[in-house]
Amino acid sequence: MFEDCQTYYCLQDLLKNYKDEKNLEVNLASNGLSQQGAIELGSILQKSQQLTNLKLCLSKNSFGDEGTQFIANSLTNCQYLVKLEFQLYSNDITYQGAAKIGIQLTMFKNLTNLSLDLSYNKINDEGCCCLGKSLENCKNINELIINLQFNNISSLGINQFGKNLSKIENMQNLNLILSQNKIDHSCNLGDSLSILNNLKELTLDLSKNNLGDEGSSNLSQNLSKSHSIEFLTLKLSLNQIGVIGASKIFGSLSNFEKLSKLDLFLRENKINKVTPILGYSLARCANLKRFALDLNQNSFGTEDVFLLGNAFQQSKIKTLTLELNQSSQNIDFSNIINDLSKSVHFNCLQLYLSFYKASSNIRNKFIRKSIRLVNLDVQL
Repeated sequence: MFEDCQTYYCLQDLLKNYKDEKNLEVNLASNGLSQQGAIELGSILQKSQQLTNLKLCLSKNSFGDEGTQFIANSLTNCQYLVKLEFQLYSNDITYQGAAKIGIQLTMFKNLTNLSLDLSYNKINDEGCCCLGKSLENCKNINELIINLQFNNISSLGINQFGKNLSKIENMQNLNLILSQNKIDHSCNLGDSLSILNNLKELTLDLSKNNLGDEGSSNLSQNLSKSHSIEFLTLKLSLNQIGVIGASKIFGSLSNFEKLSKLDLFLRENKINKVTPILGYSLARCANLKRFALDLNQNSFGTEDVFLLGNAFQQSKIKTLTLELNQSSQNIDFSNIINDLSKSVHFNCLQLYLSFYKASSNIRNKFIRKSIRLVNLDVQL
């Protein structure tokens, strides 16, 4: 992780051999670390006054809120921290532990890079709000990864969390993992994040929630107000999104002023129709050069696949990854294969099309017409 980094995989080795370092990695994941172990670890960290880069991998232990508090308190003297990676997933942490971590983060005035994994814990809206309030005061952070997957957070908590994040004006790269929570159509996270004027790269994972058409539409339309986002990964699989929601998402793409790379995951929703709006929107995306679209396990027909082919023909995309694995065995993919083989603007093309029995003639025709491609990967 860091140059000249001292790494410890055993608490006893750490207690015996540790000297005050600038770069330190402690990996005690799945070590059965108890509250007493957390106290002993804290006693070492408390002596670390020179640390600038710290990675703590403490996931899948059993020290809960109290152990989390001991470890967080022990970092008080680490005033020079610039980069911190803190992995605490699956540790029975509730809002109290999350709040304590947040309070400690405000002490690191030089922190520019933070990765915090609190997934698979017991954090509710209150814990999410406490954490967000603290992060708001970390003004120098420009790269942030927060993993809150599989907790107990609703739209109420995440809306406030988004408002807090919108005040970190220097943020350039944000990765926010919120899958498997209780976030519904009232989520207004997109509105808050669009305010970050220096944000260039955004990864937002809201998979396995309940956004529906309304929530997904609001999210994409508000995010598209951003004047700075260049690289966007949006994961909205398993969210009860139908044709209306998908159309609004596709329609919002043309509003992104600087978007050059988009990864859009919409698998296992309720999208049973593709409308022409995708083509209209892509034709207006002047800067979009790389596009990955995952529509696996929806309910398309042959006509919808035809519209998809037309849409990509109208675009200026150079690199396309398209996943269309469907449950139906009656879809004819020959039209999209034919359309994409005619498109002169692609230099890299990856297609994943299930249940299509392409004849050797069609396969050879496609490969022959696509000979100009630098990279071609077709799985039929």
